[in-house]
Amino acid sequence: MFGCSSRAWDGIVELIFLSFLLQAIQIFEVLRKIGPYHSFSAGLVIGGKNLKDEMDRLTRMNILIATPGRLLQHMDQTIGFECDNLQLLGSSFPSSPLTSLRRV
Repeated sequence: MFGCSSRAWDGIVELIFLSFLLQAIQIFEVLRKIGPYHSFSAGLVIGGKNLKDEMDRLTRMNILIATPGRLLQHMDQTIGFECDNLQLLGSSFPSSPLTSLRRV
């Protein structure tokens, strides 16, 4: 995606956080549809889902779609949650300077 290739062991290289749950689900569904034709793994972390299940899957994701509250919860509580290889950061917050995708 966006001109960068990622492998399973790269960890999270793209982080997209969205203010609305429905937006996050819609973007994740699109990535699920195109995923078989590309070499990335996408994950969705949102409130209301099982936190432990999400923790177990975080290490296998290249693209992470998250709502802000759940992202903060994982940053605080998930051991080994890292974004050391982060290449792209996106947000949909209207007042955010990250309203579009940005390389980091």
